[in-house]
Amino acid sequence: MQTYFVRGAVVRGSVVGLALVLAACSGDDSSRDDAGGSATVGTSVTMTDATASGASASESAGESVTEGGSDSESAGTSTSTTGESEGTTDASESDSDGTTTTTTGVTASDSDSESDSDSDGTSTGEPVDECEDELAEIDAKEPYIWISNTLGGTVTKINTETAVIGGRYRTNSATAYQPSRTTVNDLGDMLVAHRESPGGVTKIAGHASRCVDSNNNGTIDTSTGFDDVRAWDEDECTIWHQETPGGAGPRAVAWEPSPFNKDTCEFDNPNPRVWVAYRPAAGVGRVLRLDGATGAILDTVDTDIGGGLPYGGAVDVEGDFWYTARSGPFLFHIDSDTLAVERFTTPNNPYGVAIDSYGNPFLADYHQGAGVDAITRFNVETQSFEQIIGVAGRHRGIQIDTKGIAWAAGNSPCRLVKADTENNTILDDAIALPGCQDPVGVSIDQEGDVWVVDRGSSIALEIDPETHEVKNTVTGLIGSYTYSDMTGNSLGLVQGPKPG
Repeated sequence: MQTYFVRGAVVRGSVVGLALVLAACSGDDSSRDDAGGSATVGTSVTMTDATASGASASESAGESVTEGGSDSESAGTSTSTTGESEGTTDASESDSDGTTTTTTGVTASDSDSESDSDSDGTSTGEPVDECEDELAEIDAKEPYIWISNTLGGTVTKINTETAVIGGRYRTNSATAYQPSRTTVNDLGDMLVAHRESPGGVTKIAGHASRCVDSNNNGTIDTSTGFDDVRAWDEDECTIWHQETPGGAGPRAVAWEPSPFNKDTCEFDNPNPRVWVAYRPAAGVGRVLRLDGATGAILDTVDTDIGGGLPYGGAVDVEGDFWYTARSGPFLFHIDSDTLAVERFTTPNNPYGVAIDSYGNPFLADYHQGAGVDAITRFNVETQSFEQIIGVAGRHRGIQIDTKGIAWAAGNSPCRLVKADTENNTILDDAIALPGCQDPVGVSIDQEGDVWVVDRGSSIALEIDPETHEVKNTVTGLIGSYTYSDMTGNSLGLVQGPKPG
């Protein structure tokens, strides 16, 4: 008997049951049965294999992949978290090392604090008087970075203005599924992917106003700090969970844009969809597009990834999905309207990916090390790769700020890398990271500060982008392996003005 979980409702069984829960809404040791049924809309897609040597994709030799009308795996097995919460904490989760240390002595922030910038969405259009209340509500929301506690089976949200932990959440029924990549949408909600199958993906609301009072007690029962971890079926900010059966768990994830429109005083897309890529079987990179409100599978696209795994993922302003496949090595592009697929063979073995404000993907190479590995741009106009090679190598996560500076986590040696994407130069290939052991991820907050996640030392560092000084350090993050758009600001970048 399968269970498809959406906060406030549990449906058991087939597609008919899933349709009912959607209408109502307008991992290894977890128990499950492989019942029939599918929530997928069957889609036929064509994959074009491009050489990325200057020729357009239409000139390249193509290989075709088609989708059948149904996919018996795609409904996924989901875990119910609809228990009646009394707001109690899980006493077994009281890791005393989940503390915040800072160089500035900051304290916990007030949720009503003012902000000069919009941390939850990119604004479009001209402001009108009627938007004052809506904009004030957006500005009052605290800005967060979401970092997985990969070895602890939880995810932590940290206020990027104060470096104070605002909550920690279970992401699955078992810690063995290893939560890893996170992605944040324009409304502030977060999706976390689990590396181990069938861990799937879990959506957690970014703010209490978007959570669901499923036990109708008049309050939102949710985590308020690192040691306040609710049981899997109790936290009312956990909105839904969708499994990804078979093979290796999902890694590449990204929300589509949903900018706030100041002409209408509303989000242009109040229910953004989310892309998820994983490997259900050898050689297959399966890409799902999920309904952002329910987690239902809307589209399925299978791609040929060779012997690799989907790794980094990002979207452009059109909502097209770009993802890297390590050991392919490939860069994939999936059109958001047609679901047509392009595959480009990359010069080196890629890890993370980020997209600049011009729509060009940038890859962080983790290949052969010094002298070979690069920060690599894929020029969407010329369909070619352009490398920025530094002194050292072994890059993992990468993000780009509003000034066109690319920041990458560097291994061998341990460091932060700074590159000018406008002038194709490495500005600094040896920024020191105190306590550095195994830096994997980079993210940019709304103030432009750079956050570096170190898996080996289980810490996150907030770095000043000009002086490179450490402003804050968050410790005790339990094997944090996150190297994606952890704040949502990279999603905002592709929708915003170009540098300069």
